[in-house]
Amino acid sequence: MKTLNSLNQAFLLSADNAQINAETILNGNLYTSKGWEKFNVSDDLLNSTALLVAETLGGRQATRNSVERSLSYGGVSHWGLRRLIFEKRKNQNDKRKHTISLSYCAGQDYGSELNEIRTQLK
Repeated sequence: MKTLNSLNQAFLLSADNAQINAETILNGNLYTSKGWEKFNVSDDLLNSTALLVAETLGGRQATRNSVERSLSYGGVSHWGLRRLIFEKRKNQNDKRKHTISLSYCAGQDYGSELNEIRTQLK
């Protein structure tokens, strides 16, 4: 089984090289040109993704730490993680380089959605 070591590698392997949701990275399931494939996720990638997700979800520091610890173990499934999307965009200063950012695709009630996700994940 292949190992994912970075978000760049995940984007290179992905069939849609513009967006990947956080749940996909944390669980090591990636949709490639061959269909859904299972990957091992390196500890560095898992920890950095967990940190980014926790920071994006916000809340008090203790809550962010708790969410980060939960996500660091991997195998987490929650509908809110599918709405946290990594996007690969061209760098505005240098069009040959790309920037990867994480954003939350909000529904109608942004505040209570984030609160529910944090509560379920901590």
